[in-house]
Amino acid sequence: MLTKYRIFNIVSLLSVAMGLVSLLMINISILYNNTFLLNFIPQGIGLLAGIIGVFNKQSKNYGLWGVALNASTLVYIFIVMVLGATINPQP
Repeated sequence: MLTKYRIFNIVSLLSVAMGLVSLLMINISILYNNTFLLNFIPQGIGLLAGIIGVFNKQSKNYGLWGVALNASTLVYIFIVMVLGATINPQP
């Protein structure tokens, strides 16, 4: 049973780490003014790991934090892409 709880804790902490990595990638892409780093792989992995981590009582807090971080970065990237597509660069 101890290894089961440890696996859920590791998965939940992985979700939080992937959320922080995706925030770091967004900040780097804004700093260097490119959209190359805005991919959905870290958010997808982090969201999946957070959902898995929510099922255990001991790792629920970290799982919810991971889901919130990854979902907010997905919403941010979606809003930036939609609003960026509405800008007309040439009059």
